[in-house]
Amino acid sequence: MDKVTKIIMDTKKTVLYAPSLIYKIYIFPFLIASPLFVIYSAYQLYTMLTCNCSVGAKLFLSYSTTFMLLASIFFSYISSITFRHFKYIITIDENNVITYKKSDQIIKQFTFFDIESITERKMNQEFIFNLKDDMSLPLPFEFKNHGFFFDRLFNNYKKTFSSEELNHTYTYKENKWFNMSAYLFFYPIIFLPLLLVSKYLIVLYVLAIGKVVYFYNESKYIKITPDHLEIKSDFKKSIFLKSEIKEIKFKRLSMKNSPYYRCILITNTDQQYKLVSSEISSIDLYCLLTFWQKN
Repeated sequence: MDKVTKIIMDTKKTVLYAPSLIYKIYIFPFLIASPLFVIYSAYQLYTMLTCNCSVGAKLFLSYSTTFMLLASIFFSYISSITFRHFKYIITIDENNVITYKKSDQIIKQFTFFDIESITERKMNQEFIFNLKDDMSLPLPFEFKNHGFFFDRLFNNYKKTFSSEELNHTYTYKENKWFNMSAYLFFYPIIFLPLLLVSKYLIVLYVLAIGKVVYFYNESKYIKITPDHLEIKSDFKKSIFLKSEIKEIKFKRLSMKNSPYYRCILITNTDQQYKLVSSEISSIDLYCLLTFWQKN
């Protein structure tokens, strides 16, 4: 055994992610059950549409079955993506070498200097390492030793930025068509019993459309200039000079026991702003604004 090999073997590794036994037991039955439930839901929907029930009962039953069908398709898709992405054992060693393994096979090894960018995939709850060799690898949001990992990350990743990146407006745009379609489909669930006998179906849908347009008409943005930062969110625009910014933090937050990460701006008056953009991840945004603040 040569000296280099011995050093590599002796390097202490910290586990970032490893699929649990419960996960391994759970995912296979779910992968099998999900498509079967999709087929069953589709059959039930066909049965409801061709039955001899009254119009009101047919509307109620077919709507409920359609909801069940769409939910089963969604969870079937999520389970297949989860199984495909979260099958790796991910470690980082003392030399900041990140290793992706599947069983005893090493899939990829890289350092922070090999990362071109980091994106976020909200639907599957994961970060994506986009490497300079065009390979992409996922890291679950709910990984271990996140404090240790981010200390290493921010000390070694994205230390400089171009003038174009430092003079740019980073927008936050949601998928309006998806949000509107989902909202209009789920909106009647609460009022469905009323709609079967009510004459105000059109009025309720007009209100639903108005609400969607109101909440999704405006795009949030973060505008960076050499001397100030402009933030627009929730129909409010705020402008801060560098001297008015006390601190920029990257924090791990929790909502209903589900973790998420945000770049947070704190002003001299201790006001806090959670910054988010669909163009740049919270990690890259934190690195960018930290560099901007110090230069």
